[in-house]
Amino acid sequence: MFVGFDEANAYLPEAAWLARHFPKSRVAFRANNQVAQATAAQSGIGIALLPHYIGRTTPGLAPCKLEQAPPPREIMLLTRRQDRKDLPIRAVVDYLIQVFDDKRALFEA
Repeated sequence: MFVGFDEANAYLPEAAWLARHFPKSRVAFRANNQVAQATAAQSGIGIALLPHYIGRTTPGLAPCKLEQAPPPREIMLLTRRQDRKDLPIRAVVDYLIQVFDDKRALFEA
């Protein structure tokens, strides 16, 4: 029994991967975000395909080994060229880079 995305979000890479690799699976709960999916999995409704940073920080969840794992997703931070030297924007960019560096283990397989 799986927890997955709702129909409006079936185009997302994770939803498409799950449908392609487990086409006959039953979906017990559908949500439009992975935090709600984690909560459903945490309560025992089913198995959810979650990013590491959610799965590793949600109490009561444990990883499941899959024969083939979904492809990794990139995280990007975009800024407009003219804003790159703006001090408040630069401060936020530097802070986010530091947070992701400090929490790197949450995002890696």
